[in-house]
Amino acid sequence: MNICFFHGDKLAVSKCFSCHRPLCEECVKKTDIGDVCSDECYKKVKSFLERNPREKNGKRKKVSFFRYRILWWWKVLILLLVFYFFMYFKYGLTSPREMFTKLLDLFKEIF
Repeated sequence: MNICFFHGDKLAVSKCFSCHRPLCEECVKKTDIGDVCSDECYKKVKSFLERNPREKNGKRKKVSFFRYRILWWWKVLILLLVFYFFMYFKYGLTSPREMFTKLLDLFKEIF
């Protein structure tokens, strides 16, 4: 059983939404965002929620699948460009076939 953070002899009925301290019935302040222990915690959570908007059910807004895929392809493209420039400047290779064969040779040396 949890004991109230402020009153050591009372059982806690809830926790602060911000600092997660156990609170008894006397200490709990019911608000629109949940139970808090002080105005300071309420202001802290309220400002955080204003900066990070959420949907009505309290969950984070999800990134659409289409946008996620675009970001994924940009990352792949950047990695391929980095690989291409590495192979070009390190080994002087220009064609993808030369790069692939050099890459296979490097793997054979490692393994």
